[in-house]
Amino acid sequence: MLANPIAVFAAPAEPLDESETSRLLFIREEEKLARDVYLTLAESYDTQIFDNISASEQNHMDAILKLLNRYGLADPALQGIGEFSVLEISDLYTSLIERGVISEAEAFLVGGYIEEFDILDLWHAMEETDEAQLDKVYANLCEGSYSHLVAFVGLYEKLSATDYEPQIMTDEEFERALEEASKLD
Repeated sequence: MLANPIAVFAAPAEPLDESETSRLLFIREEEKLARDVYLTLAESYDTQIFDNISASEQNHMDAILKLLNRYGLADPALQGIGEFSVLEISDLYTSLIERGVISEAEAFLVGGYIEEFDILDLWHAMEETDEAQLDKVYANLCEGSYSHLVAFVGLYEKLSATDYEPQIMTDEEFERALEEASKLD
């Protein structure tokens, strides 16, 4: 099982720089996007994966909130499902829901898209930070996203009898994510 990403942190050694701060705030919105999309799709399909992964995404949101609180940053997440403080995320939510309600197979592709999006952003965040606390939480979130991606890929391929093609990752990035997921077993 994954390590608890909400583990108690020591006090930060130094304040976050502007890049670390903006990335952390954006990741909070990304995790809310994932949770909200999965909660919404769970209403359309009798598939346990959306309930299970939305709960996991709530844990991811909680881990990021703990970091925001630790660093004294205001939480950008709005309370309502599908409500976001970042226009890009709000627009993405709308388009993913429109796509996901077309069919269950399309909903699994939406899940794959979200996990690809999250993984890429977390990889960038880990490259940009020198804060051990951020790096540790981001690595834990990546592990969850690797597992989620594998689950959505498997369900899509089973339902559609079609190979999953990466949607925003390069083939190399996708293979890297699958390789990282295989290390978690």
